[in-house]
Amino acid sequence: MHVRHESEIRPRSYFSPRSSFSFLHVHHSSERSSSAERDRHRRRCYELEEKLEDCKAEIRVLKRDKEDLNKDKRMRMRDYEILSERHEMVKREKMDHFLQTEKEIHELTTKNETLRRESQSTEERLKRLQRANKDLGEGKLVERERWSGLKTWPGEDLE
Repeated sequence: MHVRHESEIRPRSYFSPRSSFSFLHVHHSSERSSSAERDRHRRRCYELEEKLEDCKAEIRVLKRDKEDLNKDKRMRMRDYEILSERHEMVKREKMDHFLQTEKEIHELTTKNETLRRESQSTEERLKRLQRANKDLGEGKLVERERWSGLKTWPGEDLE
């Protein structure tokens, strides 16, 4: 049984020409050709070989261009990733700063309210003490009402 070679299975067009490939081996159907025909044939073969070399050179240039484009694309993707990461980092920093500011505002508001309440209660205590002293000076309060066992003045709330 005869085993067929790959070149017998697939047509020649599937294979790229070898570097030593030449069109000179292709002949016309008539083996006897004039020298003018042979010269024309030879010139045509040389033209085809030149075109083939030009095509190969163009393919090499296109491959280099493709590699350059891929490198450029990878660089742009890296730049994009770096910018995206930087953007996310800035976003997180802004959010952290916002939350910190909100926390500080809350603390200051709470402290301000506490100081205001303390200031009001201190003012009220001072007014009550001044009234009590005035009442004592005028003799409106009896001695036992002046100072209770809990050490608070009359009318003063226990805190």
